[in-house]
Amino acid sequence: MDIRGDSLVFGDAGEGPGELSGAIAAIVRGPHGDITVTDSRLSRISRFTRNGVFVSSAPTDGTAMGLRQMTDSTALTRHRTPGDAASAYAEIHLGTGEVLRKWLPDPTVARCRTPPGPGQDKIGLAYPVGTGIVHVACFGEFLLWYPSGAGKAIVIPAPTYRERFTSEAAITKIVQARKDNASGFDPGYTVEDLRSRAYPWYGTAGGDMDNRLWIIRLNEDEGSYVDVYDLPSASFIGTAQLQGDVSMIDIRGDRLIALRRSDGLTDDVVDWYDLPRELASQR
Repeated sequence: MDIRGDSLVFGDAGEGPGELSGAIAAIVRGPHGDITVTDSRLSRISRFTRNGVFVSSAPTDGTAMGLRQMTDSTALTRHRTPGDAASAYAEIHLGTGEVLRKWLPDPTVARCRTPPGPGQDKIGLAYPVGTGIVHVACFGEFLLWYPSGAGKAIVIPAPTYRERFTSEAAITKIVQARKDNASGFDPGYTVEDLRSRAYPWYGTAGGDMDNRLWIIRLNEDEGSYVDVYDLPSASFIGTAQLQGDVSMIDIRGDRLIALRRSDGLTDDVVDWYDLPRELASQR
């Protein structure tokens, strides 16, 4: 969509070159306006020009599950191969589609207080920060910092972490949704499985130019809290408290930009915060 609101239609339905299955995991725009799309059903990444003309595609090793921009010209892809204990990742060049590096996080470097239950992963999503990658492990009990995106992980304990479990109210909603599901889909775990599963401590995250990770705590009672870590020194810096239910954040110098969920009656709100000196970027 351009600035006038005109839409761009590209990628016919199908399995051939330049076609899409409809199971789109993510879309990222490249440095010259080109568009990269991950197709989870076809297990591939396809690239189009800014005008929607098909350029090239490349297969993923397993089911493509996500795409996240790393730099102006590269993106992080996430895919899953049956039998793997965690998702695998690759960095691709958005201009050429070339795979620059691949890696699989090591699930043995952290020991969880509560083992993952049915349908849960020990190693969570990856977040690009600088030239490295951060994974949330054990539901937020630890962070795994890969300074160059691969190699050996640096394990950073999360000092604010509190072990939590799925509430009875949430379990009731899940059970009701299962009953209402006309397709008969069964995820393969029971109510007791739900009660024993640890609830994730951390949600979405962002990095700044000082190689620091800013990550949102999930479902706190009052307001939202963002924990800040200095990754090069593998240390916890502090916590910023934000107003309302924040779903996304971005850091720009000495400003924090937060997307706050509405009450359902109004549109979501974007808040700007002036950061204190100890949290503001030095660049």
